[in-house]
Amino acid sequence: AVAEVTDLYYQAERYQTDSGFSASGQKFLQAAEKKLQKLSRIDQGKEEQRYIALLLAWNAELLDEPERAALYYENLLLYDEGFRDGYGEYGMFLIRREQKGASEKLWKDYQEKEKNYEQSTCNRLRRRSQCSNSEMLPG
Repeated sequence: AVAEVTDLYYQAERYQTDSGFSASGQKFLQAAEKKLQKLSRIDQGKEEQRYIALLLAWNAELLDEPERAALYYENLLLYDEGFRDGYGEYGMFLIRREQKGASEKLWKDYQEKEKNYEQSTCNRLRRRSQCSNSEMLPG
């Protein structure tokens, strides 16, 4: 199914100019978005869902629809708030949109979430270790 979307990108590429895509190229990109939206509604694995969400965001960028692209990136991060590549792609999008401050804030937010995740994981492992040790102690 994703191969069909890829084919649409190759067709749209023929209609790309220095200033963007012609009306014909935009039709291929709009068709790709519709197919991707349908794919995103099908229950798939986490990795596939993330990939589809990224394609939707990139597609919106190609259509020069930055608000829609931002929405797709934000939805991706809501779906998987620990997805490092999602933060990186969204941050680069913000830089391309000349929003360096927003990009830096996004990266700091990610680093904070990563730090909190590592701490909570470490705490869970400690609790399990203590529970395992206490269960082994003679009572």
